[in-house]
Amino acid sequence: MWSCNFGFFNGGGPGWFMGGGMFGFIWMILLLMAAVYIAIKFFQAFTSRRSGKADRDDSLNLIKTKYAKGEISEDEFERMKAVLIRQ
Repeated sequence: MWSCNFGFFNGGGPGWFMGGGMFGFIWMILLLMAAVYIAIKFFQAFTSRRSGKADRDDSLNLIKTKYAKGEISEDEFERMKAVLIRQ
């Protein structure tokens, strides 16, 4: 009589998670997917800021374009390229 096993942590309660039945299970899966998505985006944002590779590649493409158009000389191109690769 005293151990009716009612509650979320004892396997009882209104259902599997929030709402009960299959809806509760689907809700739990959606919450798990959202948590994984947020974790992945956070990790990507953290690692891309630390590496700076995207900025370096964009800058290298920019000086390649300027060199191809003749806006900078070969010496200027090589000097700028060396600075970008060194970072």
